[in-house]
Amino acid sequence: DLNCGPHTLEAAVLRSLLPHLRDAWLEVHGSSSSPSSPSSPSSSSPSSSSPHPGHTCKAAGNSFQPRRQLPSRIDYVWSSVAVEDCRLALQTTPEGHSYSDHFAVTARLALPPPPAPAAAVAAPPAPAAAAAAKEGEQQQQREVKATQEKEEEAQQQLRRQARRRQAALLRAALGVVGGGVGRASQTAGGHMLLAGIMLVQALCLCAFQPALSYLRLPPLPPPLVPLLPVLVLLLGLGAGVLGLVGLGADCGQSRALQQAALQLHVRIAELEEEGEGEEWGKEGGE
Repeated sequence: DLNCGPHTLEAAVLRSLLPHLRDAWLEVHGSSSSPSSPSSPSSSSPSSSSPHPGHTCKAAGNSFQPRRQLPSRIDYVWSSVAVEDCRLALQTTPEGHSYSDHFAVTARLALPPPPAPAAAVAAPPAPAAAAAAKEGEQQQQREVKATQEKEEEAQQQLRRQARRRQAALLRAALGVVGGGVGRASQTAGGHMLLAGIMLVQALCLCAFQPALSYLRLPPLPPPLVPLLPVLVLLLGLGAGVLGLVGLGADCGQSRALQQAALQLHVRIAELEEEGEGEEWGKEGGE
């Protein structure tokens, strides 16, 4: 079902693209003289001298035929072998109705004869020719083996370069992680030192008024006396927060960085072992 008539541009393009295929209907019935015009009763009757139009769509006698539309032949059987017969099929049901708005097309093709057997078996090659052929085959095998060895060497070189690049990147990452470990340790120590200083200040403020009394110095003004507990509380809270940060966050970060550095060391060692194993295998093969 190509949805185009045999004399349309689309059919001409298909024939030019597929020149080895032939229209089975035209092979049997010939070309219609007026393909685009509706078939008249005289042209569709068996006694007419003009070729059968072979209309498959909107054909006369089709119960699905719409009004005021021209019949056309848009269903085909194309073949590259000889055609013995081609006709319309599945036109009406036993009750006299059409199966659809299209008629089917059936064709009987003639298969080509099988090829004739060989006249005689080819004579065996001469000894010299057989030796030359064997030598050529061995030479070809050697060339193939040499090519495979070169390809394997190139692949090994690429793998070695990739391992070197990966090891260099891992070493650079190890340096960054090692610096992070040092900075994390320094940060933790700074936080702990600052927490200790604040704690000492809080203790000094707690002993400030008793020290004034012991040394018989003038006491603090009454408006400043309530501020001492507040300052002690703030210093204590600050020391506690800094201590938790130094012990918890900074030390935890330092441990995580140390584990990452250890994993990087292991991966670098694996890459170096792979490279040494490959070199050892290459030397053993040689």
